[in-house]
Amino acid sequence: MAQYEGNDSFPASAELVNDGTVRDAGSVNVLLEAALDRTVYLRSRGFVDQQAWSYVTETGVGSVFPFSATSYAPNTTDATAMSVQFTNVRVGDIFLIQFHGNTFNSGAAISDELLLAVHATDDVGGAGVETRVDSAVARLAIFDTPQAVIAAGRWVATAAGTTRLRLLGRCATAGGWSGGIASVGALCVSRFRTK
Repeated sequence: MAQYEGNDSFPASAELVNDGTVRDAGSVNVLLEAALDRTVYLRSRGFVDQQAWSYVTETGVGSVFPFSATSYAPNTTDATAMSVQFTNVRVGDIFLIQFHGNTFNSGAAISDELLLAVHATDDVGGAGVETRVDSAVARLAIFDTPQAVIAAGRWVATAAGTTRLRLLGRCATAGGWSGGIASVGALCVSRFRTK
């Protein structure tokens, strides 16, 4: 008996066996292969996987993951933190993004704001360019008051390969202060496939 695992395709139609068909393997293989192809196709769509990066600092709010640049950049404690990476990405894969955490501020004026944004890079290690996900941004006037923040958004992959999503931050004004995230939080991203 031959093994057939199916192809990632969705046949528009399939030939059915009728009363006058000779009873042999060839008369039913076309129908079975079409059904198996559709099964593989449907299994490869919808939810694919999920990645999360989380942190817990029991000491509470403080300078845990600070941002002090005036343009979006990784935090100054750990540049690889708050980052998730997906492999075997296809063009058109959809990433649903959620970040939540607590903020802190060592600013000196109420105009000192912390801006957070998730950035995405398709084709990491290749020609990928990091791009801000405009639907996953937060602007916080946090002047010495801890606040909870939630940012959510969506990214659609434009290149195949590996996609990285990470939380970056910046201060709204230049100066010797920093804003950041602390205490507890998580960056959670779910991937869905449509084609």
